Amino acid sequence: MLDLRAPFSNSITYGKASTEGIVDIVESYCYLKGLPIERRLRFDLAVGEPSRSRSPVGETSRSRLSPVGEPSRLDSPVGETPGLDSPPVGETSRSRLSPVGEPPSLNGARTYRVVKSSQRLVVFRNVTDDTNDTAQLLKILADPRLAGVRRLDVNSDADQDALLQHADLREVHLITTADFDTGTVWEETSL
Repeated sequence: MLDLRAPFSNSITYGKASTEGIVDIVESYCYLKGLPIERRLRFDLAVGEPSRSRSPVGETSRSRLSPVGEPSRLDSPVGETPGLDSPPVGETSRSRLSPVGEPPSLNGARTYRVVKSSQRLVVFRNVTDDTNDTAQLLKILADPRLAGVRRLDVNSDADQDALLQHADLREVHLITTADFDTGTVWEETSL
C-alpha cells in the first residue's frame, strides 16, 4: 500500500529474486496521469513550527532553493543537459539517486520534489508531522521558473483555501492513493 505521507520511502518487491526497490512516486504519478514533464525541481525548505504552535508559520523559518538558491542538476527543462559542474553539496544528479530513496535534506529542511507540466504543478513532500507548510508551498508557487501554473496537485494534506489565494492558481487537487489506481481492473478468480 502506498504511503503518501512519506512518498519517498515507498518500496516494491519484484522479480524472481524478490529484489526490493524504491518507487519513484513523482514519475509514477505523472506517467499515470499522462503529464508531459517540462521541468523537474527540488526545493529544500525549512518549515515552521507544528500547526498547533503559537508562532505563525514562516515568520522565523528560512527557506532556500536547493541548496544555495541555485538550480540543482534536477532543475532543467526536459531534453536540456544540465551543467557539467559537480552538483551542490547534498544534491545528486537524477541518475545517481540513492537506491534507498530521496537524498537527505539539508539542515533538517523538508524536501519538495516538484514537476511542472504545462499549467500544472505536481508537488510531493514528506508530511510525517502536523506542521503547516502552506508558506513553503506558496514560496514554490512564486518561483519564476514555475510561472503560469493554474493547477496544483499536492500529496497528503494542504490548506487549499490559503493556496488558492495565489494570484494565478485556480485549482488544488489533493493526491490520494486512488490517483494511482488509474487503469487498474481487479478481477475475481477462483482457484
